[in-house]
Amino acid sequence: MTRVLLVLAAATALAGCPPDVNEPEPPEGTPCETSADCTPADAPCGLVYACVAEVCEEEPSRTEPCDGGL
Repeated sequence: MTRVLLVLAAATALAGCPPDVNEPEPPEGTPCETSADCTPADAPCGLVYACVAEVCEEEPSRTEPCDGGL
């Protein structure tokens, strides 16, 4: 029994720690806090680019009513 424990201890010591886990890559895109950070001033009336997981989406996903110039 002692021999088995010694073999297991030696195998564990030789194996060492598991390799480092790589951090996931941050999402690509423009960082943001709100949708206002994402929607360009020259965007067509009503189109809104949303801020999703702190990154601006590439295509507008929402529309809001235009004020009609009032």
